[in-house]
Amino acid sequence: MDDDNLPPEDDQNDSYYDNVASNRTNNNRRCNRALALAVVAVAAHRLNSRRQPQPMHNSIPTGSMRVEELLNGHEEIIQGMISMKAETFRSLSNLLASRGLLNTTRYLNVNEQLFIFLSICARGETNRHISYLFQHSVETTSRWFYKVLQVIAR
Repeated sequence: MDDDNLPPEDDQNDSYYDNVASNRTNNNRRCNRALALAVVAVAAHRLNSRRQPQPMHNSIPTGSMRVEELLNGHEEIIQGMISMKAETFRSLSNLLASRGLLNTTRYLNVNEQLFIFLSICARGETNRHISYLFQHSVETTSRWFYKVLQVIAR
C-alpha cells in the first residue's frame, strides 16, 4: 500500500482532518460561486435574447386595397372567396350604401365591411384569418361582421 495517502499518525491527525474540512469548504464555496455566476449568465442571456415585439398588422396593402385588388382581379378568385361575382358584389354594396344601411367609416369602407361579412359566411373563414387578411384587429372584424349581419337580417 501507498503510505502517502494515509492520514498521519497521532498529533497530526487533528490538523490533517481540519485541513481536509477546510479544503472541502473552499471547494464548496468555489462551486457555489461558479453556480451563481452560471445562473446570472443564463438570466442575462435570456433577457438580452428576448424577441422584440413586432406589429401584427404591418402589411403594405390595407384591407380596402386588398378588396379593390380582388374586385378588379380574376373572376374565379373573387367568386371563390365570397361566392358571388364582382359585379353582383358591387351592386349589393351600392344598394346597402345608397339606402344608408352601411356607411363608410374612418377605417372601413362599405366594400370592406361587406367583404369581411361575405368571406366569413361564404367560406367559413375564421375571424383571426380575416383580421390578418384585412389588417384589422379581431375585435374590429367581429364588430363589423355582426353589424353587417344585423343589416342583412332586417
